[in-house]
Amino acid sequence: MLTVILAALTGCKSTETEAQVDTSDIIKKMAPELPELPPWPHLEWAYQDGRYSISEADADKILDYWENQVPAYLHELEVYREKLDVVLEKL
Repeated sequence: MLTVILAALTGCKSTETEAQVDTSDIIKKMAPELPELPPWPHLEWAYQDGRYSISEADADKILDYWENQVPAYLHELEVYREKLDVVLEKL
């Protein structure tokens, strides 16, 4: 009985072919999303004595934007490039 089962299991071959999986579509879906550029801060402008000016708090917003948010975005962009390079190598 055991020999019949073993013969049936080892002797059977499937006539169906496995569907070919297009790996390039899968790899393309693995591509990372481009990070968004941080929005420019909303500033309150004042016009006085023929000049436009902003408050000290708004000046701090601009400094924060250029000193913190933009470098963080550039780092995210570098990580994006590295991930994208990995995906492109696989294609």
